[in-house]
Amino acid sequence: MKVKGTKAGQVEPPPAAPPKKEITVGIQKSLNFLTDGKKLNEDGIYGPKTTAAVKSFQKANGMNADGIAGPKTTAALEKACAKQKIAVMKEEGNVHSAKATKAEMNGRMAELKMKENTAKSMMRDPATVTKPPTRRQRIDLLTARARKAGLSLKEAAELAGNLAKTPSGRFDREAKLVGDLLNTKNPDRALRTYNGLAGRRAAHPGRITPEVTRDLTMAVGRARTNSSQGREGIMGETQALRAADTLAGMPPNEYARIRHVLDQAGRGGGRGSDAQTERGLILKALAARQKAYDHPGILDRLRMMADLPHSATSQIENFAARIRGQNRTRLINRSTVMDIDGDAQAEGLQQRFNDSCAPTTAQIARAEVDPIYADHLHNQAIHSTATNSTAGAEQRGILTRHGGIAVARGQAGGRGVWGQDAMNDAVSPYTNRTYSRSAVANTKAARTQALNRMERLLRSGVDVPIEVAWNGGGAHALLVTDVRGSGSNQRFLVSDPWTGQTKWVTRKAIVNGNTNFMAGTGRLRTTIQ
Repeated sequence: MKVKGTKAGQVEPPPAAPPKKEITVGIQKSLNFLTDGKKLNEDGIYGPKTTAAVKSFQKANGMNADGIAGPKTTAALEKACAKQKIAVMKEEGNVHSAKATKAEMNGRMAELKMKENTAKSMMRDPATVTKPPTRRQRIDLLTARARKAGLSLKEAAELAGNLAKTPSGRFDREAKLVGDLLNTKNPDRALRTYNGLAGRRAAHPGRITPEVTRDLTMAVGRARTNSSQGREGIMGETQALRAADTLAGMPPNEYARIRHVLDQAGRGGGRGSDAQTERGLILKALAARQKAYDHPGILDRLRMMADLPHSATSQIENFAARIRGQNRTRLINRSTVMDIDGDAQAEGLQQRFNDSCAPTTAQIARAEVDPIYADHLHNQAIHSTATNSTAGAEQRGILTRHGGIAVARGQAGGRGVWGQDAMNDAVSPYTNRTYSRSAVANTKAARTQALNRMERLLRSGVDVPIEVAWNGGGAHALLVTDVRGSGSNQRFLVSDPWTGQTKWVTRKAIVNGNTNFMAGTGRLRTTIQ
């Protein structure tokens, strides 16, 4: 077949034999890079899918679409990869140049360079396919995956910097952890937690160990259940960082006791037990007791002087013993009073009195940060309206302390309390937050701004109580614990204490102001933060 002097549209000379496996991998990587997605398996097999992809590339570039990756096609692939790199850099630079920080620009350049090198070097030097990736290449790859998982350029650059600082002997372990976090249901939140722990690890390497780092970040990354309502991890970023701070600041004897129960997690467990879940719950309980450790009362000071454990440590030790070796599903169910299993039945905590929605919302919020408290509530039925129960007695107490009046559900004469009073009474000691209410004007713009504030808190693991005004008069308190998606279809996870339901409500529905909040229809009027 004539080669030199061929005119456009003529068939190019095929290779003497099918491309070698490593060359085929390079072709597949180049095609995936150009489509910005891994549509081909990079397995080195020149099969029907690869042939079809080559044909598509040839057709798009005015070449004879025969599916053969000869010299002209491979050269065109290399040239196209280089052009796409330049185009992406120009586009992103024009869009973000006014706002981009040095870290963001470095992160963008690292991501683009990694993509180009992956495709281009494979084409020019097929032998590199068989070589293990360098440390820099692994960091670039993890950083690019982190960007796709939702990290900003600045956050991805921070991740790359943290990995680059890792001593050689520990790099493989750190890279594996980051890879594992990327494979969780909450990779962006877990990686932000990983970044947040970096300084604490450097300052307290003997306390915030690699094992503790894995436990904390995986507790943020792994979903609690397979349902959409249970997609959050055992804890959020804020709690994980508080747990690390508590470990770093506690007396040596207390740390040794906590370290012991963490080491004992999962011992003797049968099928379905999960030591990592146990450790996550232990660390979550520890975070809820940060204030107790930082400001011990007189009795705890006397106990520690007598070489006895802090009362908070004793609570955690007892809790760890109760959950050791238990089935993971049971552990998750008893560590929340929300309805997150995804079935059709309402099973969450209910208010026991006509006007105890705010106290019940506070109970749900405390159970979300303190698994010991949640486990305690489960000693009686949580989905119940019985007043002669632990939950009922606590709701009555919060009402009474703040001027409320407890009457049976559906009865007149009761009086509720402000949501911030209930939160500061029941939850503040376990979150170290002082709660205040922010009124939301009855406009779409005001509700949009309120949801934007809520979104930032929720993504960092801070739950937000809200109050809604019913269309027919009256008000009701609920708890928002998660946010997913973007745009008008973004969803907020809301728990209703009247029905005991936990459901997703779209941003669009809340902004419009005529929203179905399970117990009724109304509008967002207050957020409590």
